[in-house]
Amino acid sequence: MLDDEILKVINSLHQILGGLRGSSRSRPSIKGSEALGQDLYLVAVGMRMACLIDSMRPSTQQLNSIKVHLQDELPGFDCVIFVATCDGDQVFVVNLPMLRAALADRSHWTCFVSMRHKTVEKCNSAPSEIIQTLEGIVASQLTPTHVVYMMPVLEPGSLIALAGYLLEYPFSYYPEPLFDTDPFLCSTSLVVYSCCMESIATKKRYPIIKFSCPASILETEVARETLRDIIMDRWTTRLRDKPFSSMQRIQVIYELQSVDRVAL
Repeated sequence: MLDDEILKVINSLHQILGGLRGSSRSRPSIKGSEALGQDLYLVAVGMRMACLIDSMRPSTQQLNSIKVHLQDELPGFDCVIFVATCDGDQVFVVNLPMLRAALADRSHWTCFVSMRHKTVEKCNSAPSEIIQTLEGIVASQLTPTHVVYMMPVLEPGSLIALAGYLLEYPFSYYPEPLFDTDPFLCSTSLVVYSCCMESIATKKRYPIIKFSCPASILETEVARETLRDIIMDRWTTRLRDKPFSSMQRIQVIYELQSVDRVAL
């Protein structure tokens, strides 16, 4: 059932994007279309609050076409909007009711991790420019033919933090400012979490989130296991009211890694 619904979205993407002119960057590969179809479906049905379109650089025309076609065949897609950076390089697909509910919950799921002069520490509160931008998205007046919200210009560090919030990372990096020429978090010990939805029958996995956090913040194994359980509970609860809940389960794993740099 779930695979069939996602396949419909993927086939629609092929038809929509194949019928529009554009550069190679504005059309994803076959593998990219499959990943994008999965992401769009999970956002529309409320398993994810947002996803980043990273398999292509879509034009406004393409985004409008995707919106018009998918909202007729995919329940919940009428509540989805596209949020783009002012240069169009980054485009997020956002479930607007979920973002509105997240902002109303002042406890905030996402904790911001600031980077100042190579010092890593948790922020006491969400950066004001991030919340203002998110509130602007929620208050945007979009129309059926104008479905792309253009964000104001943000500093690179603020954009990184905003992306982490939209993608529902429990920890979102907030480099302020991005002045350091060294690779970000080079050789820093990290706890890397992956959360996915897995088919009970076929073991096929649908990625939900993957993020990292400096091990200096999650210092003990108890803290790391506790966060794993919190993530598991959040998405298991979200899965329960979905029509495919009896056929899927949530899987969360974590491991310690030390890498040359962290991609942001």
